[in-house]
Amino acid sequence: MSNITIYNGNFVDVLDEFPDGLILTDPPYNQNYKYNTYKDNLETSEYIQLLSNLPLPAVIIHYPEETINILPKAFKTDVSDIITWFYNSNNYKQSRLVSFWGCKSNLDYLRQKPKHDQKKVKNSTVRSYDYWHIGQVRNTAKIKYDHPCQLPEQLIKNILTVVRKSDNTFFDTIIDPFMGTGTILKIALEMGYKVFGCEIDEKYFKICEDRLSTYQIDIFGDVWTT
Repeated sequence: MSNITIYNGNFVDVLDEFPDGLILTDPPYNQNYKYNTYKDNLETSEYIQLLSNLPLPAVIIHYPEETINILPKAFKTDVSDIITWFYNSNNYKQSRLVSFWGCKSNLDYLRQKPKHDQKKVKNSTVRSYDYWHIGQVRNTAKIKYDHPCQLPEQLIKNILTVVRKSDNTFFDTIIDPFMGTGTILKIALEMGYKVFGCEIDEKYFKICEDRLSTYQIDIFGDVWTT
């Protein structure tokens, strides 16, 4: 596999092209978000069917209710680990869950300052807690694209720092079937992963293509690969 492969189209149509690796994505939330062309209002059964096409292992960023009620039905298995992502928002919802399916998180790999007086601990840092307070990408952010759910880069850095296979080894390829403007793929590339992505919306696909253009070698039709 090349370092980058991205498709402008529905991921279901190219499932046979998916490489071995980790699905890392924030799917459409099915809460009537105003995406450019996609209608975010499937019937619950249709939404479960859509997500059930995602192969495991996977890390899914979603709201708590959907993580609890929808994802186990889609994946037909129990969640391995959960980390809570907190953020300040004008919306009544101010958290999402980062859930691990068929893989795990190892928080020893993400260090932070301890809550207690550092003189009382042996090391100046401790393992990450199972919640992260990371701000959303707002309209006033330095890097903001025309997408309603742009993810903060720090969140993706944290996830890719802690995620491991069940045997505690590393993945080498990150797959985002709902890549939007490409934040997950951008950070994964910067951290040394190969990437594979799909985006159904032509406008968002073009933004992602432009963001990853420093890695570009060839473009062939609606498939971009290096």
